[in-house]
Amino acid sequence: VSLNRISTNFAVNKKNVVAFTVLKYDINTNSKSRNINLLDLQTGQVRELTPSNFGVLDDNPVWLREDILLFLRGKQLFYINLRLSDFKPRQLFAFESEIENLKSHVSSKSLYFTSITKDVASANLKRKFSNGVVFDQLLLRHWDNYTSQEKKSQLYILKYEINGDDVVVGDSRNLMKGSFLETPDGKQVCFASRVPSREEAWKTNIDIYTVNTEGDSKIMSKNSEIVSISNDNSGSDSHPFYSKDGRFIAWLRMEKPGKEADLNRIVLYDRSNGKKKILTKHFDRSCDEVIFSNDSANAYFPCQEHGQVKIFSCTIADGTVSEVVSTGGSKSLNYFTDSNNEGHLLFLRSTSVQAAEFFTVDVKSKILNQRTFCNQEKYANKHLIEPEEFWFKGFNNEDVMGWIWKPINFSVEKTYPTAFLVHGGPEGVEPTNLFQCRISLLDVNSYGQLFTESILKNWGGAPYDDLMKGLDHLIKNHSYIDADRINMLGASYGSIIDNCILITCNHRWIYGELDKWKFRPFCINCKP
Repeated sequence: VSLNRISTNFAVNKKNVVAFTVLKYDINTNSKSRNINLLDLQTGQVRELTPSNFGVLDDNPVWLREDILLFLRGKQLFYINLRLSDFKPRQLFAFESEIENLKSHVSSKSLYFTSITKDVASANLKRKFSNGVVFDQLLLRHWDNYTSQEKKSQLYILKYEINGDDVVVGDSRNLMKGSFLETPDGKQVCFASRVPSREEAWKTNIDIYTVNTEGDSKIMSKNSEIVSISNDNSGSDSHPFYSKDGRFIAWLRMEKPGKEADLNRIVLYDRSNGKKKILTKHFDRSCDEVIFSNDSANAYFPCQEHGQVKIFSCTIADGTVSEVVSTGGSKSLNYFTDSNNEGHLLFLRSTSVQAAEFFTVDVKSKILNQRTFCNQEKYANKHLIEPEEFWFKGFNNEDVMGWIWKPINFSVEKTYPTAFLVHGGPEGVEPTNLFQCRISLLDVNSYGQLFTESILKNWGGAPYDDLMKGLDHLIKNHSYIDADRINMLGASYGSIIDNCILITCNHRWIYGELDKWKFRPFCINCKP
C-alpha cells in the first residue's frame, strides 16, 4: 500500500483556512507528486488548490493575505490569488539556489527563508592556489552529505508589497551565516544554530540567537547584531517559538553537554527583562516542540508517554502540566480560536493503523475531531492490525512495555512464526505491520529520564537483557508463538544488537528462562 503523506509544513490564515501539501507516490513509475490542499476549519471542506501532477513538487505554503497564498516550487516562489477564478500559479521570485524554511510575517510584509549559498571569496581563494580540499575540523560529513567551507546556510529577508491582485518583491537581503530560521516577530528573527568550534562534531552545543531586521525595536539586543540568548547553557537549545504578543520566546533545552538523549525541557524567556526560567522543571518527559495560546497564558507541547506521543498544556504562571490528548502520535501543533473565541489545537496525528491526518481538539473539553481523510480509500479492504501492549520485568527489575501484532484470522489454537523487531536508538522504535505475528519492544524516551539513562555505558547489556526477558515473557504466556520460528529484525541500533544476538545465540540454545528456543532467519538494516 502506498499511502499519501501530509507535510508538516502548513499555514493557517485569519479565516482558519489551512493550506497544506500532500505527497503521493506511484510505485509503477517510481515518481512523486506534491500538491497544495485547503482545509476550511469552520465548514470542514477540503479541496485541492494545485493539481496533483507527478514530477511537480509544491511545498511550504504561507499566507500573504487571507486570499493570497505563497509556496515553493523548486528554487522558485509562486503565489496564487484565490480571488481570481483560474487559481493559476504566478511566479514571484527565482533565487540562485534552493529555498528552504519559508516563513512570512504579514504585518511587516516580510518573507524569510534559508538557502545554502556559495561563499564566492572563499571559493576564489581556494581556486587561486589549489583545487584540493582541506578539512581542518570535524564535522566533515553528516550522514551521506559532505560539508563544504564554500557553501553555508544563510538566512534571508525579502520585503513584498501587494498591489491590487498582484504581489511584487524587492531584493533579498542576507541577515547572517550558518543559521536555521524558526519564526519571525516583526522586527526580529529568532533562530537556532550550532555554536561553531573545532569540537562541534562531538559537542551538542546549539544556541538560540536573535537578530533585528529593521530600525528601533524595544528588545534586549542591539540593532543588526546577532545575539545569543542561551549562552548560559552548554547543551542543546532548539525549536524557539514566539508568543503572539511578542513578550516571550520559548524553546527546548537539554542541559547536559554532549548528551543527545538528555531531558528536553521548555525554557521561557521574557524579552522585556531578559529573565529565563524552566517551565517544565518538575515534568519528567522530553518535550518535542512548544507553542503558545493566543493570550500567552498557556504553552502546549507534544511528548512521548508510554508509547504514545501525547499533547500536554503548561500554565505560564506556575508551570502546572495537564494532559490534553492521550492517544496516538501527535506533532506540528498550531493554536487557533473559533468564531466563539474558544481555543483549539490543530495538529497532525497518526496511529499504528492510520497515517498522519489533521485533527483538532478543544483545549477545554478535550473533544477530538479528525479533519482530513487523505487515505480513506486506500484503507478499504485492508486488514490493519491494532497492536496490544504488554508489560514485563526487564533489566534491573524495571517495568518495560512492548507491543504485539497478531495475524489476520488469529486463533489461539494455532502457532505462528514471529517477527521480533528490535528498536533503534537504543532510544526509539520503528513500527511496521509485517510477518504473521510481530513483537516490538519499547521506546525508552516514553518512560522518563531515569529509565532512559539506566542504559548509559551498557548498550550491549541492559537493552539485551530487556529483549531476552521480553521474549521469554511472551513465549511463556502465549502458546501461539512458535519458539522455533522466531525472526529477528532491526535497523540502526537494532541492527547492532541483532548482530550481537546472531553471534551469541545462532549456534546454541539461546539465553532465557525457558532455554528452549533459538533464532532462525535474521533481517538486518544497517544505517550509516
